[in-house]
Amino acid sequence: MYSVGFYELVGRCLEHTEKKYTIITNIWKVYSILLEYCCRTDYRMLISEISKEHKSELDKLDREYQIKFQEQANNERILKENQDLITKCAEETQRELTNERQMRMKLEEDYLQNTKNHEEEV
Repeated sequence: MYSVGFYELVGRCLEHTEKKYTIITNIWKVYSILLEYCCRTDYRMLISEISKEHKSELDKLDREYQIKFQEQANNERILKENQDLITKCAEETQRELTNERQMRMKLEEDYLQNTKNHEEEV
């Protein structure tokens, strides 16, 4: 209850300043230090605990990021392999198609030649 009133009082006192948020932040830092002192706890210990928590959270996020990055790299490798395989299959199919066309043309020529030879004999 007192903290809210204090915050509103500081806000009203600093309405005319341009660096309102910087001053409010500094006032709250001092306020928290005094509060820690009044509660007879060591402010540095509190900051140390908060820093440890943030470090462990940051380490956890970094590990998760590394796992996701590795998964992404594996997925990219698999996609590249699949793309290469599909490209090879497409090239092979194109070669087969070209061979089939050449074979068809040769057979048509042979058929026409055989038909012509047959007509000449008859």
